[in-house]
Amino acid sequence: MKSNQKQTRDTVRDAAFRLFGRHGYDGVSIDTIARAVGLSKGALYWHFDGKEALFRECLEGLESLFDEHIIAPMQAAATPREQLDTFFRGVSALAEDERIADGIAGYWQEPYNSAVNRVFREQLGRQEDKLRQLLQQCLAGLARERGERSVADLETRSETLMTLMEAVLLPLRRRNPAARGAIIGELRDTVLKAY
Repeated sequence: MKSNQKQTRDTVRDAAFRLFGRHGYDGVSIDTIARAVGLSKGALYWHFDGKEALFRECLEGLESLFDEHIIAPMQAAATPREQLDTFFRGVSALAEDERIADGIAGYWQEPYNSAVNRVFREQLGRQEDKLRQLLQQCLAGLARERGERSVADLETRSETLMTLMEAVLLPLRRRNPAARGAIIGELRDTVLKAY
């Protein structure tokens, strides 16, 4: 019985993850999620306290994807150059992950509900801070390798790379895998040549 409950809960969360990724928090209702998995609203509420709790779990799932594909591999890389290369390989792997096949642009839409927006900003902010720190360390290491005494505006450079990542991930699902790989490869080669 418990395995069926867990399976149903996972099915609901996975469907909600895809729906929120495509339409954002405000674009998805409990009715929509319930219909997507063939449950009544009451059955859905039995597994989750509400839309806000479900969204929070989905944000945690998004955070896990970024950790899995980008942050953990960058932390494991031995040199700054490997870290930067790993960043782009991670973006490519994330773009190919089937869990975001329907897109993730909805997670970049701020919810109107102030309590949900606060959770959204906290969770997304933690993830962005981790990635920003890693990129700044990486870029500082690359600058030291090149013999630069001072490192010009690491914050702007790391923000630029994060913006590139968003620009690639958000609309990239419309392209076929070969085109995505070529685009990310070209970005990686351009940035690595610059450093």
